[in-house]
Amino acid sequence: MVCWLSLIGCASQPQVSAIPVKDAPHIIHVVQTGWHTSLIVPAAALQHWSPRLQQDFHDQQYLRLGWGDGDYFTGKNKHWTGATRALFASGYSALQVLAYNYEPWSELVAENHTLVAVTDEGMKTLATFVERSIARDENGNVVFLEPTKANDNVFYLAAPRYGLLSNCNTWSVNALREAGLPVRGLNLTATRVYQQVKQISAIQQAAGVLPASSLISTDSSAVR
Repeated sequence: MVCWLSLIGCASQPQVSAIPVKDAPHIIHVVQTGWHTSLIVPAAALQHWSPRLQQDFHDQQYLRLGWGDGDYFTGKNKHWTGATRALFASGYSALQVLAYNYEPWSELVAENHTLVAVTDEGMKTLATFVERSIARDENGNVVFLEPTKANDNVFYLAAPRYGLLSNCNTWSVNALREAGLPVRGLNLTATRVYQQVKQISAIQQAAGVLPASSLISTDSSAVR
């Protein structure tokens, strides 16, 4: 089954004609960490359209977004058995928002870190998607999960439910699609997601809406 699911993602390529190549002032950093993908987004741009993130984070430069099984992602069960159980019987999902009040690029592995550009509308719809990913209780209140540190590293009870066909990478893909980037296919693995993102990034670099790849890890001012 794992081989079959991997092959589904392998066949996909981004739709070149739908890639934003102008009027795309917002830079999203896509990070691959092992089997996981996450997005680093300028805080002010995202918070402009996200009341929740505007309320919970202050004086931050960037927000890193990641999604996964609640027990595994928050560290309550990091054993491989917990990861396996989550694929078929996850109790709940979690959205992590990790804040940086500085530029964290030197902390990232250059080979696993690339940039994509999105439009104003793309940033707006991405923020709306993030808001929808934050679950509410029966009274309409946000539920914070441990370990949460106010204004720094927050875990929210999230939607939808984590599972075999709904994992951290499919969430990243859906977020990128909401941001107006034409990532196609099921893309269950971080490698498949990252391959398409790199293709989109290369096309945007050629169009001049992104800095050259050699500047990503050496000139952080070029990606503001």
